[in-house]
Amino acid sequence: MKLICINCPRGCELDVQEKDGKVSVTGHACPRGEAYGVEELTNPSRMVTGLVRVAGRRRPLPVKTLKAVPKSKVIDVINLLARTTVLPPKRIGDLVVENVCDTGIDIVATSNVGKNMFDIKKKKAFVCDLDGTLFMGPNPIKPAVDFVIESIESGRFSFFYLNNNTSNTPDEYMKKISGANIPVKPEEILTPLITLEAYIREKGYKSVYLLASEKVKAYLTERLADVGVKFEYNPEENELIALTYDKELTYEKLANATSLWNMRNVPPSPMCPVRTVNQTPVDFVATHPDNCCPSECGPIPDIGGMMKFLEITNGMKPSNVFGKPSPSLL
Repeated sequence: MKLICINCPRGCELDVQEKDGKVSVTGHACPRGEAYGVEELTNPSRMVTGLVRVAGRRRPLPVKTLKAVPKSKVIDVINLLARTTVLPPKRIGDLVVENVCDTGIDIVATSNVGKNMFDIKKKKAFVCDLDGTLFMGPNPIKPAVDFVIESIESGRFSFFYLNNNTSNTPDEYMKKISGANIPVKPEEILTPLITLEAYIREKGYKSVYLLASEKVKAYLTERLADVGVKFEYNPEENELIALTYDKELTYEKLANATSLWNMRNVPPSPMCPVRTVNQTPVDFVATHPDNCCPSECGPIPDIGGMMKFLEITNGMKPSNVFGKPSPSLL
């Protein structure tokens, strides 16, 4: 058997042979090379390095075996590391796994990880996402839902439910959450539609071109009835273009939005000869930035693609994007 010794940079070329139960090694320049050749033939072993998860952290912890483990056990050790999660803090040399795979060899940390700053015992409330966190499409995610129900019933935590998805109204989210047997109150529902309503009130807008489903349009019309906001396409009167996650989106709606922007926000040019009498620039906001929405069939298009469509067409960019990660929703 031909081998390259890896004990030092010299890398001697070894010829290892076995005859009548005896192992002979030639080509080595030192006793360590001979021992390496004998071990490779009779009981090969390898040092194993890898990564393990750290609870509450995104970055994993590098680890290694203190000694080489039998080559036949290397895959078992790697698979064990893939299933291992440690609690911080850990320092270089700290024990991670004792007697890994019954080899008598320990695995230790090769880097430092500080104390986890997240202490669940100090928390009083949680803000939960819905899509992909408590639900996948219409289906509850049982372990997460069970945790919420148990925590509410025991009085351990309060919960608020935040969802960027503006294709539905807060009332619909109330029904969805209560349908999973989670106790919920209207004031515990947080969606960018609430932020959009507050923005329209703050700015004093009376005419808004709203790209939204009919049910969302009806919801906002009712919510803003006291200040008389109209949600129709009116190039002379519209003060704001508001883009939601519109599952009833049509080419006409997109064309209206870009035309309104062209006539009010773009300087006159042969490319856009039609102008409105009202030349006050129109505002443009979007309810959230998500490119895709989680579903039971995988990711599906969300508002991010709609914003990109408008931007590519004529450079439209929203002055404000509500919803997470923006803190405006909280």
